[in-house]
Amino acid sequence: MVNREERKQERQRRLLEAQRLAKQERRRLWIMAMGLVLVVGMAVTIQQSLSKGEEEGPAEPNETLESMVAQPPVQPELLEEVADADEIDRLKIEPGPFRHLSQMAHLLQTGHLRALGNPELPLEQVEQNPESYRGKAFRVRGLLQATRILTRSPGAPEERWSWLQTDQGQDVFFVSLRTDEGVFPGSFVKGDGFFFKLYRQTLDGKILTAPLLIGRELLRSYRLLEPSQEIDLAALADIETPEIGTQQGPQQTPYWSLLNVAHHLGQDPAALEQRFENVPQLTLSRLTELAAQPAAFRGQPIILAGMVSDHQVMEAGENPVRLEFTTSIWLRNLAWGDHLVHVVAPGRFPDSREKGGSQEFQYLGWFMQLESYFDTTNRPRRAPLFIVAGGRWMDVKAPSWIGETMLGFLAAAIVLTLVMIVLIRQDRKRTAQMNRKLEERRRQRREGERPS
Repeated sequence: MVNREERKQERQRRLLEAQRLAKQERRRLWIMAMGLVLVVGMAVTIQQSLSKGEEEGPAEPNETLESMVAQPPVQPELLEEVADADEIDRLKIEPGPFRHLSQMAHLLQTGHLRALGNPELPLEQVEQNPESYRGKAFRVRGLLQATRILTRSPGAPEERWSWLQTDQGQDVFFVSLRTDEGVFPGSFVKGDGFFFKLYRQTLDGKILTAPLLIGRELLRSYRLLEPSQEIDLAALADIETPEIGTQQGPQQTPYWSLLNVAHHLGQDPAALEQRFENVPQLTLSRLTELAAQPAAFRGQPIILAGMVSDHQVMEAGENPVRLEFTTSIWLRNLAWGDHLVHVVAPGRFPDSREKGGSQEFQYLGWFMQLESYFDTTNRPRRAPLFIVAGGRWMDVKAPSWIGETMLGFLAAAIVLTLVMIVLIRQDRKRTAQMNRKLEERRRQRREGERPS
């Protein structure tokens, strides 16, 4: 009786062990199935990334519309009493309209002029028909000839009366509430203001009649660089490489000289393509040479292709190229190791991340200098700065190893599928056999327990 009970327990133990092994086998099969799905998914994803390409490139951001910017609320009816038809009228200042435009000038910002298209004062038209331009905002640049401070009454704000002369030799009077600290007679300046009237006064013993603008302030400016498509190597000769661990911007004269070329050459796509027809791409070896001898490569053309790590459009500030914006781009490329490359382009440069697929974007530009910066771990590093004029999309031919790898993935997936089919069939067969044996034992046990 004891032996019979022991045999029964042994059979149950073996049955439980077989069920446990079958359960583990099924778990392994499920894991293999999930692995197969992942392999196939990776293969499909790689194939799509190599073959998919958008037809259109990144779109240029829309410029700020005039209707979206709230201009200072100049009231034309308050300016109706302003008169400048004859010499007597041009000798006086109407206090009410002058005070109103002074208040509006305090609200006038650079963005207001940008929304209007940065209108420059049309001197000849203003002299012929001043009424049509009264109370409108304009920008004027010129050489500051003289300035004086006037206070109309005790406690009233100081008025800075300035006499400017444009590069065309035309005179302009500008009244501002303040003046930039770096501005003095002999400085080239910029002022945004409202046209008030044609005004007449005596300066340096001369009687001058000129348009009078009322603005917020006079700022230091720069004479417009002559448009050029040729690199001025003399402007790059005095660039100094900053010490590593210091953060300072690029040297302004060579920086704007290169941006001037990039701006004008970028507007001539045919000339740009011809200029970069046989120019090599940046490689790790060339990057190493740049770091070792930056002076030897200044102004040299180069083609850059990489993944965008950062893309920012920034206001350019007052500059000799008259750019409103510049675009700062940081690139990385597996071929460059852990080195980053800094690219600056004139204007609003498209973000190449907006277009993916089987094409890469190539930046066409010139090496300027090495920059010092701190990486994300606060480690001081150096990166080359390139000024780019434009770029182009190029089809990327997938390396042969990618196709071979995909074929290997598919072959492995097929073999794995066949193995799974065989294992699943074997598992089902073993499970069926165990179930039949279990039923047979149960039947025999029931028959053995029946009374004779």
